[in-house]
Amino acid sequence: MEGLPAVPAAREARLYQAEHLLRQYGFGVDELVFGPDGNLALDRDPKTAWALGHPASFPVELTRASREELLRVPGIGPRAADRIIAVRRGTVLRGADDLRRLGVDVARGGHFMALAGHRLARRPPPEQLRLFPQGGHLPAVVWKTAVPPCAYR
Repeated sequence: MEGLPAVPAAREARLYQAEHLLRQYGFGVDELVFGPDGNLALDRDPKTAWALGHPASFPVELTRASREELLRVPGIGPRAADRIIAVRRGTVLRGADDLRRLGVDVARGGHFMALAGHRLARRPPPEQLRLFPQGGHLPAVVWKTAVPPCAYR
């Protein structure tokens, strides 16, 4: 592997996220969204990429959705899905504040969620555009220090 460019750390993070989707969220390998180069996209997480690639599946009505449907929504994890199912039996979910109390990331997934037939957000969350490719803004130098001089803490 000598002489090959280093793999970005973001690639490793995306692989871990994809593994969680396969093991804990019920996704299949054929459902993961790969780029033209055969890799996962570095600029968005695999669950959001899947959701944006399947607009017919959204918005998901949170008051009637099954656990499997809730796990497909960005911003809802296994614990939040279980909490939603438990709470909606005896309580009416009224808005984003109720969902935040249950552990739902409404800022990330509001566009994909609905309560009483209304989306929680009109459009997907904004994306940060990149001027350089992932990791392309860093010089290709091996630093002698623990933290490169261009890294901010």
